[in-house]
Amino acid sequence: MEDLTAATGFGWGCTLPCQMAVVQPPAEEEDMEIIRNLTRRKLRNILTISGIVIGVLALVTMGAMAEKFNALLGGGAKYFGSNVQVADNSSGALGGFGGGGLLTLDKVIQLESVDGVAAAFPEVSLGAKPGSTNGVSFGVPDFIASSNPGENSYAAVKLSFAHGRDVNTSGTGEVVLGADFATEFKKQVGDTIALPIRAKDAPAEFVNHPFTVVGVLDKTQTAPDAGAYVSLQDAQMLLKESLPASVRGSIDTSKLASG
Repeated sequence: MEDLTAATGFGWGCTLPCQMAVVQPPAEEEDMEIIRNLTRRKLRNILTISGIVIGVLALVTMGAMAEKFNALLGGGAKYFGSNVQVADNSSGALGGFGGGGLLTLDKVIQLESVDGVAAAFPEVSLGAKPGSTNGVSFGVPDFIASSNPGENSYAAVKLSFAHGRDVNTSGTGEVVLGADFATEFKKQVGDTIALPIRAKDAPAEFVNHPFTVVGVLDKTQTAPDAGAYVSLQDAQMLLKESLPASVRGSIDTSKLASG
């Protein structure tokens, strides 16, 4: 106070130190001020919020895709690392979904006598959506394959049933669906599905057959999720019908498998 009197030449009426009171606005007024600021800059706030949301969604999506790819690669390496696919090189043009050629069933029996071979199972596989162009797929395309119940005992990737049972290997007209296949076509045990799936632009001569769903597999996060498993007899029949008409009559697919 003395310093102020000396500097100004005026006396002050109080001898106590003067204090300034700071008045805090009520919390409601602060909230209203925030809301007013948001409404004044609508476009900027919308762009900011949208950017944050898009960034979070992109992060979650990329994480999910990475997890899916890791599961597919890990399952594929585990499966193909535990078995050897064998095919006759003279029939490579007739390969199914797996891309390999075919061989006669008597060769499968001969393979079981080779040293180091624990078991040999015939298999026939083909695409479930022939001629279909549904866009880019980040997973294994849907396929149809013959079911070999005994193979599960030797496989590194074990398959189990979420619902139902396995197909009757000596019968026809039954199918077991992988988890993704069943979800895609909204099928459950007891339903009927026509295989292979008819594309929208399928030719007039396209043929498919009704199959009764007798089982649905547990999800594995790898290739079996996209499969439809039928008896070997049914798979051979579907393979024959998938061949070009020019060679269909000259090939007896009931004696063929893909190793």
